[in-house]
Amino acid sequence: MSDRVVKRAAVIGLGRFGRAVARTLSELGVEVLAIDRELRFVEMVKNEVSLAVCVDATQESALEELDVGKVDLLVIGVGELFEENVLITSWAAEAGIPQIITRAGSPLRRRILERVGATRVLFAEQEMGQRLAQSLVRGDTIEFVDLPEGHSLRDIDVPKAFVGKTIGELQLRRRHGLAVLAVRRISLAEGKSERRVFPVPDGDLRFAAGDRLSVIASNEDFARLEP
Repeated sequence: MSDRVVKRAAVIGLGRFGRAVARTLSELGVEVLAIDRELRFVEMVKNEVSLAVCVDATQESALEELDVGKVDLLVIGVGELFEENVLITSWAAEAGIPQIITRAGSPLRRRILERVGATRVLFAEQEMGQRLAQSLVRGDTIEFVDLPEGHSLRDIDVPKAFVGKTIGELQLRRRHGLAVLAVRRISLAEGKSERRVFPVPDGDLRFAAGDRLSVIASNEDFARLEP
């Protein structure tokens, strides 16, 4: 992902996972298109995203009509429906969407999704983080699984020791026990401040001074983290 900016995103599949991702991205300032074939799920988020539409996402014509191929990020929340997941992922890759994030329940399915074009495939821990991120931003509680005992999700300033280094170089999970869910950055462009959001960042993201991180870690690991 590197320093790619996410300004427009689409979320297909508005179950608990998809709704949490859509709401979080919207709260972070991203223009969000939310899609589901069931109207009741669309109704749940229609007032919290830029546009919520009830269509069958396996129909390519519907996706093309909505300009889904022009988004910076596509999150596919139909992990339980594997055939649909593959169809949508394949279409998204052919459409040239730069970031395609989806879910898989097994290593085999993960490999298949990566082969047809997924740029990132999430498993249970990352799913949980996405759901919890909504609570962090909105300041309320929703129907998601609890964090393991002794763990928490916090919004922190980037530590000075991290500035100028990538997530991969720092090996945050192995060395520090940190799972970074999102990075928020404010930069100056032509004399104006610009807010940039990097959801579920990969190892290529290089931290900058002033970054704010949404992080899951054990309370002990947070205590060891120097500002």
